[in-house]
Amino acid sequence: MRISAHGHDGEPKYTPGGYLPLDSLLMESATTYLSDQDKKSMANRLSRVEGQVRALRSSLEEGACADDLILQAAAARGALRQVIVRLLETHLVACATTCMEGDQDEILDRVSKAVAAAMKH
Repeated sequence: MRISAHGHDGEPKYTPGGYLPLDSLLMESATTYLSDQDKKSMANRLSRVEGQVRALRSSLEEGACADDLILQAAAARGALRQVIVRLLETHLVACATTCMEGDQDEILDRVSKAVAAAMKH
C-alpha cells in the first residue's frame, strides 16, 4: 500500500514540522525493505542476543550470584535495545512505505505504537 502525503482534496498534508514531502520517500513497488546486507547484519545482532540469553540461563541454572545475573541481563537488554534502535533509525520508514497495509492513518497508528513500545523500556 502506498502512502500519500496529500489529503482527500489533493492538498499537501501539514505536519508539526511543516509540509513533509512523503512522496519523495516512497517506493513505487511493495518490495522488501531490508537489503540482504541489512538482514545479515540484523541476524548477526540477534544471534549475539540469543547467545547472551543462553549464557544468562546457564548462569542462573548454575547458581551464579545475583550481581552476575543482573550484569548479563543488562548486557542482553542493551544488545536487544540496539536492534530496536537500528530498526527505528533505518528501517521503520521504509517498512511503512513498502510492507505495511492500510490507509495512511492506519499506517501512522502502527508506526506510533511501535515507537511508543520502543520508548517504554
